[in-house]
Amino acid sequence: MYYKKILVAIDLDDKYESIILAAKNLKNAFKSNLAFVTVLRPFKNVYYSHLGADSYISETTEFNEKSREKINKKLKIISKKFKLSSDNLSLIIGDPVNEIQKKAISLGADLIILGTHGRGGMAKLLMGSTASSLLSKTETDILTVNLNKNEKDKERESEKKENITTK
Repeated sequence: MYYKKILVAIDLDDKYESIILAAKNLKNAFKSNLAFVTVLRPFKNVYYSHLGADSYISETTEFNEKSREKINKKLKIISKKFKLSSDNLSLIIGDPVNEIQKKAISLGADLIILGTHGRGGMAKLLMGSTASSLLSKTETDILTVNLNKNEKDKERESEKKENITTK
């Protein structure tokens, strides 16, 4: 299969470097166009002005604006580090699953790349999974990059060294 347009969803609190490297490899292999998106879930305060909490609302808005500024700065750093066009980097405010899906549709993306922690069971139930939700909601192909791979490899190496030294 040939992918012409690839949407790369990155979470800047995560190990996004491995996702970007995987995307760049696919770009080179398929001669694809890449677009990057990060989605900031808005912080919503449960206090409302009719409860006499006007200051909480302004603090929430200020928090969201500061978060947006920090992320935009980080995106600029990423674009320089990985030699990405800043025109292809987007910050969207909203629900990650819905916004990634909408962005993929608007771009006409053939493939979505995103990271996954490979959580299962109770952790997945409690924390949710953007990758799993996207799989059930979109018709676009999805490639997940295992964000814990290097940690698991390090654990295996450590176990091997332990076994060698204890023998």
